[in-house]
Amino acid sequence: MQPLSTILRQHAVSRHGYADDIQLYNHFKLMDNGSLWEAIQSLEACASEVKTWMAVNKLMLNDAKSKLLVVVPKRHTSAILALRPTITLGSATIEPAEAVHDLGAIFDQHMSMIPQVNTICKSMYLPSPPNRKNTKTPDEGIMCNYSPVLSSVSTGL
Repeated sequence: MQPLSTILRQHAVSRHGYADDIQLYNHFKLMDNGSLWEAIQSLEACASEVKTWMAVNKLMLNDAKSKLLVVVPKRHTSAILALRPTITLGSATIEPAEAVHDLGAIFDQHMSMIPQVNTICKSMYLPSPPNRKNTKTPDEGIMCNYSPVLSSVSTGL
């Protein structure tokens, strides 16, 4: 049986692995629906071969724990998700998640890191950031979320 890296190269899929965790990455052109479907099909075929490789090597890929994260700019989210990209892996159909956990960090579909910062703030028992419905710029709300983390780092907490 060929090494796992050979399977990944055959599908032109990037990867990151740590211990018993593996992430597969692919990219697509934002304004090209065909490119999205090619990327999805490539990931699906690669994941299927990885699952077979793991079974042959007495390892298990847990279909139910597999996640799909489609990272796009906010202004394109609804258009991309309206296409309903999914990956079928074994008996599981994996739909795009709004965020995924990876090695203790939370990555969201816009790579804003807001879910990660909010989780850290909650774990530090800091008050929630104020509700800013009349925020003049989007950055103001984001900075409000980042401020407690930055201050805790600077004070050595």
